[in-house]
Amino acid sequence: MAAKLTRWSCKLLTLITVFLCCVQILTAVTPLGRPSPCFDGAFGAACKTKCSPYCAPVGRSRSCDHVSGTCFGGCSAGRIGKRCDTPCPVGRYGRYCLKSCNVNCRGSNNACHPATGQCRSGCEDGYHGRMCDAVCESWRFGRDCQGHCSQKCTHVKTSPPCDHVTGACPMGCVPGYKGKRCNM
Repeated sequence: MAAKLTRWSCKLLTLITVFLCCVQILTAVTPLGRPSPCFDGAFGAACKTKCSPYCAPVGRSRSCDHVSGTCFGGCSAGRIGKRCDTPCPVGRYGRYCLKSCNVNCRGSNNACHPATGQCRSGCEDGYHGRMCDAVCESWRFGRDCQGHCSQKCTHVKTSPPCDHVTGACPMGCVPGYKGKRCNM
C-alpha cells in the first residue's frame, strides 16, 4: 500500500496573518516500495535538488533515491556514477561506458560521443561512416574517402586498385607510369 503524504500550500491573503491553506493528498512511493518524503524527480534537504537528467528511466520517470540522489534505474548511455554526473572517459561510450570508441576515429584518444559512439572529429584517412567502421570503397582513398585511385594503377578484380589510406598502387603501375600513385 502506498504511503500518503500531506502537502500544505498556503497563501498570505492580507497583512494580518490570515492564511488560506489547501491540502493535497499525494501518493509517493520509491520504485523499491518504500515511502518517499520527496515527490518524483527530487531529493535532498527539503527535496529541493532535482534528480539527474541522466538517470535512466524507471517506468515513466527518471527517479532517484530521496536522500542520496542515486539513480534507481542506473544511468543513460554515456554517463556513470551513482548520480550519473560523470561523462564516460575519453575513448569509451555507451551504457556504463563499456564500449570502446573505434580506433579509426580521428583525434586524440579516438574521441567519440559518450552516448552514441559517433566519432567527434571525423575518421582517420581511409575510413568513413558515423563510427568510422567502414573502409573506403574500391577506387577511393584518404580523408573522407575523397581521393580517387589513379587509372594507371595495375590491379586485378579481386583486390583494390590502390591503398585505401595512402592511394599508393600496391601492384605497381601500367607501362609508362611510375611513382607510388602512378602519377609520374
